[in-house]
Amino acid sequence: MQALRPLSGVLESIHHSLASSARRPDEVTVEFGVTLGADLSLGVFSGKGEATFTVSATWNLGSNPA
Repeated sequence: MQALRPLSGVLESIHHSLASSARRPDEVTVEFGVTLGADLSLGVFSGKGEATFTVSATWNLGSNPA
């Protein structure tokens, strides 16, 4: 879906930030919500959208050497 294409850049940025850290998390969860809407006004289409992200990271400190 074309409207979701901008999300790939955001997800790549999150991945790069976590992958390049000195102590990478053992688990990462990214949740996102997207609201897309369209208003019709005098037959002219205009779009609007909203996105939210929640990023959670888990480190299992007992299994990672210091």
